[in-house]
Amino acid sequence: MNIRGLLFCIFSMVCLCGMTACDSDDGGGSAVDNGDLVDPEPPGSNDFDPDQEAGEPMPVEPDDGIGDGAEPLETVIIQNSEAVAQEILGKNQAEAEAIIQAEQIPFRYTQIDGEHLGVTADYIVGRLNLKRNQGVITTVEVEGGARFIQGN
Repeated sequence: MNIRGLLFCIFSMVCLCGMTACDSDDGGGSAVDNGDLVDPEPPGSNDFDPDQEAGEPMPVEPDDGIGDGAEPLETVIIQNSEAVAQEILGKNQAEAEAIIQAEQIPFRYTQIDGEHLGVTADYIVGRLNLKRNQGVITTVEVEGGARFIQGN
C-alpha cells in the first residue's frame, strides 16, 4: 500500500470515529444534542433591555486623577525631577546618585566620557537621563521636561 492509501485509511477512520462520538447521547459535552445546537451561554448572561434606564455616569476627575484639584500628576513629577536635575548638575557621580536616590527618581546614564550607551526605547515621565564626563554630571535631560547642561 502506498502512502496516499495509508493516509486515506487513517483519515477515513478519524472521520468515522468523530461522527459516532457526536451521535452519542451520553451527555459528554457534545456540541450537538439530538440535532439541536446547545446554547453556549448561560441563561440571563446576555439580557439587554433597550427600555431600561441607564445608571449614573462614572465621575471623571478633571485634574488627572490626583483628586485634590492640584496640577496633573505628570506635571508634578516633571517639576520635581527638574529641581533635582538642576541640583545634581556639576556634582560627582556619588553625590548625584545619592541625591537622586533620596528623591526616589528613576535615572540612567546615556553617555559616559563621550561614549554613548545603549538605552531602552521606553518612556518614563520624569526619569533623568545623565551624561557624565570624568566623573562629573555634565548634562541632565528630564523625560517629558527640560534639558540642563553644565555651564548654561
